[in-house]
Amino acid sequence: GELHVDLMSWVGLMTKSLKNIAEALDMKEDVAELGKNLDAIEHNLNDLHWSEKDGCFCDATIDDFEEHQLVCHKGYVSLFPFMVGLLKPNDPRLGKILDLIADEEQLWSPHGIRSLSKQDEFYGTGENY
Repeated sequence: GELHVDLMSWVGLMTKSLKNIAEALDMKEDVAELGKNLDAIEHNLNDLHWSEKDGCFCDATIDDFEEHQLVCHKGYVSLFPFMVGLLKPNDPRLGKILDLIADEEQLWSPHGIRSLSKQDEFYGTGENY
């Protein structure tokens, strides 16, 4: 199976939005339930999608033997948990994400952030990211 970091990030953002709406409507039970769901999503992002080796969030796969493997293509997909506000200001991963964004050999360009790292095997091929 495939586990997509961008999809999980969107689910986290929507859960966070629903929790904020429930708070505004004083729906305490829903706030508690959505808070638990959001905590689980954040935990899964960190546990299943973070690559300490690559210093970024990555997609993941589960093979036929139920082995977890990260599939890292540094790019905007790697930034999704940060972009949708699922990283806390004191998260130790934040510095690595900001370094990735600022690195001219990775994502930073004179025109903004690249969708795919200059160092990636697929950069400049096919769809020419």
